[in-house]
Amino acid sequence: KFVSSSARVGALPGVEKQEYYKVIRQYPDAIIFTGKEVLIIEAKLFQENAAIGQLLTYREMFPSTPEFQIWKDLPIKLQLVSPRRIKEIMDVCVKMGIEYVVFKPDWVDEYYHYVLNKGRSEDE
Repeated sequence: KFVSSSARVGALPGVEKQEYYKVIRQYPDAIIFTGKEVLIIEAKLFQENAAIGQLLTYREMFPSTPEFQIWKDLPIKLQLVSPRRIKEIMDVCVKMGIEYVVFKPDWVDEYYHYVLNKGRSEDE
């Protein structure tokens, strides 16, 4: 099993400019190689709908990624992780073949409260 949380996906066009393309290539939140398949994960606290497009793009780019050529023929599964259940997003994920996983750590409600109140404390 191999897990990466910093890998970039996509081809490197042109040998002479590869150092530039390494910086601008897309990078999923995690890529996991189980030995039988590739799992590409994108996690969102907000804008879960954007993750759908990102995941579909990563799936298309993955086989052309030089670093992952040994795994390019494995089945690719996509997973969107969010602390919220959003029916419309979940429905689209089903249609697009993306697994929607609800994962809500203890700190999430406090974070949402902070963001929605723009950092104001209860006393203000």
